Amino acid sequence: MLGRITNIEFTNNQGDKIRFSYRLEEGITNISVDNENHEINSYVILDKEAFSITAVNDKFDNGVIWNMEDHTFDLWGKVPVDELKKVAESISENK
Repeated sequence: MLGRITNIEFTNNQGDKIRFSYRLEEGITNISVDNENHEINSYVILDKEAFSITAVNDKFDNGVIWNMEDHTFDLWGKVPVDELKKVAESISENK
């Protein structure tokens, strides 16, 4: 069972996109990340482990993945990973 995934895409006036997805943790147990073209680090959002995925060049998107309240969330885009972290923290604080 892959579970249900909700995908939302946001685009600003300059054409920059951020993709936001979430799913029940029990629905998907693994998320694959290209580790040849990304640097993966762990950090903490509201006492929970999260992962930042930083692209090694501008051909790839940056991302943040975290779990909260039985869901897995991820954000992806060609915006700085620090900005994605701020968005993730804002989502987590305003659940």
